[in-house]
Amino acid sequence: MERRRRTPGRNPGRLFISLLEALAMIAVTLTVPAAAQGAEVGEHPNVVSTQPANNTPHVLDGYVTGVVEIGSNTIAVGNFTQVRNPGNDTQVMTRNNIFSFKTDSGQINSDFTPTLDGEVTDVISAGDGTNIFISGNFNTVNGATSRKVAKLNAQTGNRVSGFANPAFNGQVA
Repeated sequence: MERRRRTPGRNPGRLFISLLEALAMIAVTLTVPAAAQGAEVGEHPNVVSTQPANNTPHVLDGYVTGVVEIGSNTIAVGNFTQVRNPGNDTQVMTRNNIFSFKTDSGQINSDFTPTLDGEVTDVISAGDGTNIFISGNFNTVNGATSRKVAKLNAQTGNRVSGFANPAFNGQVA
């Protein structure tokens, strides 16, 4: 019967354990997120003015989470119900989580009045100069089911026919 001789200094069990340790360290390195750079949400490098800009509309309750400029209009989305034109003595208007305004003057567009039943977290251009995509925590747009994502006409706020969004069951950010 032949006996195998071990080479001095080589231990297959120890080599295997060292390999597992190295793989574990690589896995931890790849899964631990890097430290965030820049300011945290809500932090500002200086004191924020108590007087909003003079040429933008004012959101009176809640907050804005996204804006996009389409042609001569800017569309703002977020979590709010009341807005008003620039100036302190202007009429308060109901706008639920989305509104449009003239970029140069800040005047709110009266023809853009989509109705949503929840917060809108983001807005982007559809890339055609006419339409936008919105996402958030809503289930209906203008009375029709449109869960979490919708495509709207940027001038009117009407849903774009032919866009079939997937039926998401959680908020889309």
